[in-house]
Amino acid sequence: MLTETITKIFEADVAVVGGGPSGICAAVAAARNGSSTILIEENGCAGGMATMGLVGPFMTCYDKTGEKMIIKGLFEEIINRLIEKGGAIHPEEIHSGSAFTSWIIVGHEHVTPFEPETLKVVLDEMLAEAGVRVLYHTRFICPEINNNTIKGVVVNSNAGLQKVISKVFIDCTGDADLAYSCGVKCKKGNEELGIIQPASMFFRIGNVDLNKVEADIGANKDNFYRKNGVNYRSFHWRVAEAKANGDWDLKRVSIGMFRGVKPDEWSINTSRIMGVDATDNESLTSGEMEGRRQVQTIFSFLRKYVPGCENAKLLSVASTLGIRESRHIQGEYTLSVDDVLEGRTP
Repeated sequence: MLTETITKIFEADVAVVGGGPSGICAAVAAARNGSSTILIEENGCAGGMATMGLVGPFMTCYDKTGEKMIIKGLFEEIINRLIEKGGAIHPEEIHSGSAFTSWIIVGHEHVTPFEPETLKVVLDEMLAEAGVRVLYHTRFICPEINNNTIKGVVVNSNAGLQKVISKVFIDCTGDADLAYSCGVKCKKGNEELGIIQPASMFFRIGNVDLNKVEADIGANKDNFYRKNGVNYRSFHWRVAEAKANGDWDLKRVSIGMFRGVKPDEWSINTSRIMGVDATDNESLTSGEMEGRRQVQTIFSFLRKYVPGCENAKLLSVASTLGIRESRHIQGEYTLSVDDVLEGRTP
């Protein structure tokens, strides 16, 4: 029935569904290697969580010793292009335990601060230069399968239902939408415990006095500690004060506050929205609303209690929740915690 209402058909050697970081790299790499490539993205820009979700900085791209950069290729090219436009700082210049890492040490050596708006432009340029045909504002609907092989996918936009025919399809949706709709086995979160990682609503603030912020951290840095599985880090002393005054109702004891490329601009990763199912529109809607409520609480707290943030301005709030966990494709091998901690390679 859908084929009767298809308004247009696109054809390519490679079709990438989802324009987040993985989708961008897949599409650009395919096009640069001579394949006609089409990228399908439901939002109006590429970058996914890095742009729409304001998730930053990019976490470390170095080995577990923090001495060697091991994630390079297109990622490093993106960073270098951002730097040329004044939209990033190279990770080699960033060290853990600093304002760039919210003063966190473990796992935060050589992160990469970047500006989301500049990233949007860089990704557009790379897609255009590679010759990728980009379909923004286009949502994947369902696959067309013949003899256990994907022959095409139906997509939807304001132009109506359309079809993309391709030799190869790459699922970069983040929710495994394409794979799941084709019958690939997936699971969500930790099904054994019935839990899923919380979502966050990132936001960015400006007009922050770096020196005042650093002074307050410096005066209390020796008071960072872990108790009952909870890390008491940046500004936990300010959170305790606000809680005592009735100005804090969130189940968070510290503030995730990461300095950006400009010294007065910061990314705030503090909100936590529990139990969000990224594959359920009602759950996502509830999570978005709760996330925006938490942003207002946190921003008010920053202006009232954190030195250097008295005159802070709210620059932007993420257009979508920062989702940490959704469907997991059940592949040939499942990466374990020990694999990650030991830095194992195949």
